[in-house]
Amino acid sequence: MSRERLRLRNTPLDNLISNLRGEVGEIISTWTILRHFMAETRRLSSDDIKADFQNQTLTIVGVLSKKLRDEIIARLSELAQQKVGRLNFHFASIKLCKFNDDVRRFTNFIEANRFCEKRNYDISHRELPEQWDDHKFIWIPYKTLLRGIVLAVRLMKKIDRYVIGPAAPYLWRGVRKKRYTLTMPPRVTYMILPHYLLSEQDYTNILNKEMEEQDNII
Repeated sequence: MSRERLRLRNTPLDNLISNLRGEVGEIISTWTILRHFMAETRRLSSDDIKADFQNQTLTIVGVLSKKLRDEIIARLSELAQQKVGRLNFHFASIKLCKFNDDVRRFTNFIEANRFCEKRNYDISHRELPEQWDDHKFIWIPYKTLLRGIVLAVRLMKKIDRYVIGPAAPYLWRGVRKKRYTLTMPPRVTYMILPHYLLSEQDYTNILNKEMEEQDNII
């Protein structure tokens, strides 16, 4: 048996999916903090460029914003990798034998918009150009970054809908309310998503949906 097949067999599905969800949760939380710093940048900025350069608080906020952007880019790049045994959508799709096309679209978007290239060049696993003239600057616009986040979240929700069932959309709505209350590490907040308590109305809706899906199967 190949090493890849052995890793697939030995990795429990709940271990893979919960940790994958936790990784997506880290991205969501980092983006939430990034938005806060972007708002702070706008608030602290003025029409006086010289004064802005001398504003230490504005400089620190700018540096932190860049680090948060880089973290999101790096995490999205990792999710797009096609390696079994690493935390990515490819591993999940092979384990589930589903979502190959969705994973391919996500990976193509990340690669086409140079997320992986920027990670390897500027952030981690860094490559060193041989000559000074070979150095380059890679810029990923905020809208493109946001699109990558949206694609990752949608794909994760789609996987959860298949793994958890009709309760998944209600659970994701519940965890959304915890986005701005960092009472526990973001990864943990999302990893334990299947165990959140819902309202009686939600449970009724879930039960009706489950019965409807059972009728469709029959």
